[in-house]
Amino acid sequence: MGIIDQSQVKLPSPGRFADASFGGRYNFLTLARRVEQSVHLIEKPLAYARTLQRLRQPTWYLEYFDHPGCRAFRQGMCEAIARLGGKLVYHSHFQRYEPDPASMALRWHTHGRKSRVFHYKEAYLPHMTQLDCDGYSGWSEIGTDKKSIKQEYPEPSIANDFFVSRIVPFLKERVTKYTQSKEPFDHEPGYVFVAMQMINDAVIEHKFEKNYISSIHNIIKYLSEKNLRIIIKRHPNCRAEEMANSLRSLVDAGMAIETTSSIHDIIPGARAVVTLNSGVGFESLLYEKPVVCLGRSDYGDATFTLRDTRSSEVEMGKAHEFIMRGQAPEGLRQHLFVMLTKYQVDCREDSAFDRAALRMLCLYHLDNPMTL
Repeated sequence: MGIIDQSQVKLPSPGRFADASFGGRYNFLTLARRVEQSVHLIEKPLAYARTLQRLRQPTWYLEYFDHPGCRAFRQGMCEAIARLGGKLVYHSHFQRYEPDPASMALRWHTHGRKSRVFHYKEAYLPHMTQLDCDGYSGWSEIGTDKKSIKQEYPEPSIANDFFVSRIVPFLKERVTKYTQSKEPFDHEPGYVFVAMQMINDAVIEHKFEKNYISSIHNIIKYLSEKNLRIIIKRHPNCRAEEMANSLRSLVDAGMAIETTSSIHDIIPGARAVVTLNSGVGFESLLYEKPVVCLGRSDYGDATFTLRDTRSSEVEMGKAHEFIMRGQAPEGLRQHLFVMLTKYQVDCREDSAFDRAALRMLCLYHLDNPMTL
């Protein structure tokens, strides 16, 4: 990463960490826990990871599935494990491997916590991969109502440097996972952008209310009655007639304007963004926009979570106040730093794979302590 003053990070040096691995196991467990907690702040993680690989010597089992979104991750992990001197076994996605105490398993597009199992899946940005103990989206170990990552925040200066050097240049490239339309977008800034999702997407399961489309209708109706302009965009891969009819009714009633323009033209002028838990919600956070979520996500702690659009005037009122403030939550840049460096892997960087391997080895060691 090249943006962290290592003298300010309270971690054992690689040499001390290696020396401790030969000493008392309880002291080393403490150091391993400290390294895992601050792994996103370690600029050169390979030496730490080699110590744990030498000590425990687990075999790595990596599920193979020929999906474009994970090819770079598989290649990067293969090279990272080689740098560790570890043994890697590829196996079919259709023949799931159950790890024993001497191995770890990386599974594609799965969820559910199991000892020695890690889940990987393409993330919201095309060069990133989610790597998580529990899964992705609302299933993630950092999903809404699960563990908070605020205690893992770096100093604001570290997050600010990362934001300016990494996120701002990325946004200027206008890159996203899905091909964007070139349709012109000419609307006065200050609207609320409602980003729709596919109704058969697995992550819709994390909705707070039973009917996703009804939730969208309720919040759009409420905000339009507050004289806010609403811009809606259908997911580019959505073909559901039910969704088409729903959006048409909103437009015909004068409550919203539908567009197919690029999200990189829509988000910058938005006062706020409403979504259930889509990737557009996360991308909106990169633009430092306030985001209202109608379901659980792995970025929920950085948003306003609206759980009741039907009967709670109080909750809807709070959402309206959040939108009218037009400000992203305090600590957003720190939150993004942790998400992008600890719970996701930048597939363009060897050090990101080394960091991911180190975190998995730390968790493997902590979950399976050595016996005397």
